[in-house]
Amino acid sequence: MISSVSSGVSLDDWYNKYFGEFGVVVHNAVKKLCKGFSEYPLDVSSLYYSPETMGAGNLWNVEPDNKSSAMVSYAFDDYKFWCGAYGYDVYVNQLKKLLKGFKQGINALTKIENPSDKVKEVLLYAKVCHNHFEASLLHTQYSYLKTDILANKAEILKVVKAGIKNADEMIGLQEQDSRIAYEASNHYFYIKSNLVEKVINLKRIYKEIKKMK
Repeated sequence: MISSVSSGVSLDDWYNKYFGEFGVVVHNAVKKLCKGFSEYPLDVSSLYYSPETMGAGNLWNVEPDNKSSAMVSYAFDDYKFWCGAYGYDVYVNQLKKLLKGFKQGINALTKIENPSDKVKEVLLYAKVCHNHFEASLLHTQYSYLKTDILANKAEILKVVKAGIKNADEMIGLQEQDSRIAYEASNHYFYIKSNLVEKVINLKRIYKEIKKMK
């Protein structure tokens, strides 16, 4: 199918051929996803050192990690580094724009009645991507806010609760397709047990921070 596009078949024709009656709707939904993704704060630091390398699989700590993020899988709480040239505020705002675009695309796909298996697959992976980037946003916000836990306590608790919901949702998504979180060179970035551990991790953090005065 991809080779047919490169050989001159229009993208509209490709969508209609691959998704049949759902072609136009799926194409429009993908445009929304792409618009969202265009907001990604592209930087080598974010690509290789941010929480995006592990998504919901990243564990959080209450105490400062005091470690530099390492390439792929070890973000720690080194948010200043992975925010790169953007700085915290711009970086977070860009991820929010990205998520907004993904949500619009997901909503468009969700409205399709009696979707085919191909449409369901696109919807599933759109949700996975949204969840993954949301996990990165939440980790970044938490790393920033916990530099002053007492002053930011209420906001931190909201972020932690959102992190619990995020990890729990990814468990449900991954159960639908074993390819989710698989990458050839590293194998699985996370499996169900890692995500369950994340939920436990954040529930403990929530209780610990809530008791702080």
